[in-house]
Amino acid sequence: MAENKSKVEVIESMIVQLKDLHHSSVALVEKIAALQLKAMEGGVDRFSDKLGKPFSNLSENAKAIEEILKEAESERNKLKKEAEKGQAK
Repeated sequence: MAENKSKVEVIESMIVQLKDLHHSSVALVEKIAALQLKAMEGGVDRFSDKLGKPFSNLSENAKAIEEILKEAESERNKLKKEAEKGQAK
């Protein structure tokens, strides 16, 4: 049971960091999109295109981080339930 408690602590720490990373990724995607729109509306499409290329995977990265976060939360919950069952015995 101590091993599960240790794992839960590590996972909970990771969850905090993953949430921060996910929020930062989403914020970056939103800022780039706003900048692209501004460039397009201002008639300087070449900058909009240039912004899109190096950052084209950001949205996918944010989704991947979100999936890892969900998996970590699920694992944490599973370990907590196992620990509770062990204490109830």
